[in-house]
Amino acid sequence: MSAAPSVSYSITVRLEVPAGGQTVSQLTNAVEAAGGTVTALDVTDPDTNACRSM
Repeated sequence: MSAAPSVSYSITVRLEVPAGGQTVSQLTNAVEAAGGTVTALDVTDPDTNACRSM
């Protein structure tokens, strides 16, 4: 049985991506496909062209 990763294995990513209906799901799918786990996602108010995530 493997132990769960600790906080020391976490990262914070700030990015700006094109606004769209599937942007968040594509982002989390990419992280999970690379073997990561998304435990929290904050999205600021998007403008018409971009969605800012922190």
